[in-house]
Amino acid sequence: MPMVFLDNFCLNLTNKITAATTILPVDPADTQELCEALGTNYTFLTLNTPLGSEVMKVTCVNGTVVAVRAQMGLAVSAPKGTCLCFKVNKLVLDNYLPQGYC
Repeated sequence: MPMVFLDNFCLNLTNKITAATTILPVDPADTQELCEALGTNYTFLTLNTPLGSEVMKVTCVNGTVVAVRAQMGLAVSAPKGTCLCFKVNKLVLDNYLPQGYC
C-alpha cells in the first residue's frame, strides 16, 4: 500500500473531533475526491490548531475517511471547520521517497 502525494489538497472538518476520533467528519464531496485519489493507498494530512499541529495517516475504508492519529506524537481536538492539508514533512518524505519515484 503506497503513500499518495496530494499536492495542494485541503479539506475542512464538518464537525468537531476529539483526540480519540478516528473517523473524520468531512464533506461528502471532499470524501469522494480524497477516496478517488487514494484508492486503497494512504496519505498524511496535517491538522493545525491553536493547541498544536497533528499529522494523521489517512485512508479511505468503504467511502469513509479513517485516520491513524498522532503520527508524530501529538493528537489534538479540533472544532468544526478546522482545515486538514497535505503538507510535506518528515513522514511524507520517509514514506514517499523509498517508493522509487525519485
